[in-house]
Amino acid sequence: MNALYVRVSTDDQALKGYSLDDQIEACRKHLLALGSTNVEEYIDNGYSGEFLERPGLERLREDLQKGIIKTVAIYDPDRLSRNLTNQLIIAAEIEKAGATITFVTGDYDSSPEGHLFFSMKGAISAYEKAKIRERTSRGRRAKANKGKIVFNAHPFGYDWDKKNSMYMINEEAARTIRLIYDLCINHGFGSRKIALELLHLGVVGINGRPLSTCTVSRILTKEMYHGQHHLFKQKTSKTGQNTREIKTNPQELWIPVNIPAIVTREIWEAAKCKYKKIKN
Repeated sequence: MNALYVRVSTDDQALKGYSLDDQIEACRKHLLALGSTNVEEYIDNGYSGEFLERPGLERLREDLQKGIIKTVAIYDPDRLSRNLTNQLIIAAEIEKAGATITFVTGDYDSSPEGHLFFSMKGAISAYEKAKIRERTSRGRRAKANKGKIVFNAHPFGYDWDKKNSMYMINEEAARTIRLIYDLCINHGFGSRKIALELLHLGVVGINGRPLSTCTVSRILTKEMYHGQHHLFKQKTSKTGQNTREIKTNPQELWIPVNIPAIVTREIWEAAKCKYKKIKN
C-alpha cells in the first residue's frame, strides 16, 4: 500500500492558497507517475503544522509501524510540519519503516546532501513563519499605538465599531453595569449577591442568560469600564493543537488605549475598594 499525506490550516488557505483537494490531486498524480497505485489518504484539515498531534498524521505513523506502507507522498515538506525538528523525526520514522518519502515539489534522496537540502528547506519554512508572526505582531502594535483596538474581545457593555476599530457603549448593557456598581458601593453587595439580585430583577446578559458571579466580578475589577484599556497585557502561546499557555507581559510592553467610559474613575475606585473589603 502507498500513502499520501495532506494538511491545511486556516492560515495556509489564507496566505498561500493551499487546499486539500489540490494537494490530494497533485500527490495522486505524483504517485501515478512513479507507478505507485493502491493509495490510502491521510488527511488533516485545520491542524497547525507546528505540532505532531494530528489524527491523520498519527494514523499514518501507526500504519508505518505496521510496515504496510511502501511510499509516502507529500506535496511539500511544510505540509509535513513547519517545525524542522518534527520534519526530521517523521522523515526518520518513514525511512526506519523501510518506506520511501517523496515530495511533489522536489525529492530529496537519503544521501548526506539530500538530508542537507531537506533540512535547509525546513529551516526556510520555519523562518518564513517566524517572519509572518513578527510582521503581524508589529502591525498590531502599530495599530494599538494609534489608539485602536486590535482585537474585538466582545466585552460586556460594548458594541464594536469595525470601521474605527473601537468599542462603543451599549446603553442597555451599560445600565446593568452601572447598577452593579451601585449595588456594590451603596448596598455592600459582593459579586454572588449582585448576581442573585440581578437574577431576581430579571436582568440578563447580551446572550439572554443570567450574569454569572465571575462576570460580575470582572465588571467590578476591569479598568476598561472607567475608560482605560491596556493591550498586549498578556501573551498567549500554543503548546499543542488545542492547548495554550497565557503569561503576563512586562508592564513596559503594555499599550494603553482610551475607550468610552461607562463609569467614572472615582466610581470604579470606590467599587474596587468596597469589593476588596467585602471579599476579605
